[in-house]
Amino acid sequence: MRPSLLGKLSGELQRYRDKDFLKAVMAACALMAMADGKLDPRELQTIEQAFAKLPQLRPLDLGKARKIFRGFVAVLREEAPNARTILYRKIQRYEADFKRSRTLLRVAWLVMTADGVDAPAEEREFKRICGLLGQDPRRVRGQLEASPGRIGAED
Repeated sequence: MRPSLLGKLSGELQRYRDKDFLKAVMAACALMAMADGKLDPRELQTIEQAFAKLPQLRPLDLGKARKIFRGFVAVLREEAPNARTILYRKIQRYEADFKRSRTLLRVAWLVMTADGVDAPAEEREFKRICGLLGQDPRRVRGQLEASPGRIGAED
């Protein structure tokens, strides 16, 4: 009986951790998608594709992700007080976790480049997210630009 309880507890704890990471991913997506003030359909399509391509996102619930994303976009549109600060904190929580930090940056990059337009506001937001994760934006950008086919690959 005891091992079963420990197994259940382990599964519950993993779901809570995954839920926090899902919220961080969707915060990065929402911040990047709304950086230029409008939500482009190509950005939404890219977010969905990221869940299929990035190994760390595959186990996450896409239905929950959509719901969280819509909520985050709504508060950003409403310019709710402290909304950006709260979303930034969700991202910054993963600064010390290299793999999850890298995934957050890849998702942010994919959303930023989805519409093919280099909007200055999106560039600023990407730099801010890099900073939250303790990464040099020029280095990250250089790596992502140098290997666009490897964005979803395991390294």
